[in-house]
Amino acid sequence: AILVARTIAAPIQKLRAAAQALGAGNLSARAPLKAGGEIGELAATFNSMAASISVREEQLRELDRLKSEFVSSVSHELRTPLTTIKTLTHVLQQNGQSEENRREYLDTIAAECDRQIDLVINLLDLSRIESGKYKVQPAKISVAELVATCLAREHHAANSRAQQLTSYIPSGLPAVKADKTGLRRVICSLLENAIKYTPDGGRVTIHATVLQDKVAIR
Repeated sequence: AILVARTIAAPIQKLRAAAQALGAGNLSARAPLKAGGEIGELAATFNSMAASISVREEQLRELDRLKSEFVSSVSHELRTPLTTIKTLTHVLQQNGQSEENRREYLDTIAAECDRQIDLVINLLDLSRIESGKYKVQPAKISVAELVATCLAREHHAANSRAQQLTSYIPSGLPAVKADKTGLRRVICSLLENAIKYTPDGGRVTIHATVLQDKVAIR
């Protein structure tokens, strides 16, 4: 009777110990699978549940890390342009600025405001994509005009690092069918990243060519 009792009680005690360890936060806790019958099945079910919890916890940790990186990135993207806007606003409030400088500062402020608007729109687009409500609005657009717009917007950022912004857009480049707002944000983001990761005094060039009846931008 004692031997039978120990045979039954020992696996249950080990299963209880594993459950207590798991409840205390030890996600690697597992029950031994040496017992047979219903106790063995219970141990296997427990281990499967523990493995699922461990996977979910790892996913939650990864999501938390991505959220922290996202918040940090957005904070940086907001802080840098706002600092530029605030600085140039203070400069404009002072007397003695030439009309040319005032126009340049105002253009820079306008470009930085556009950057902030694009950032907010990107965040809204992420929400729409997750909810399945994002809709592309294709139309015929001029790639040359979009590139010129982005070059003008990133002009001040390139000048601040003594970089040269150039473009090679062949004449007669056909119009493309795309979402104008989305494509503009993509091109501007590529230029912004190129400026960010190009050494001071370097050159950033954007090309547009026709390849197999398609327009390639690089």
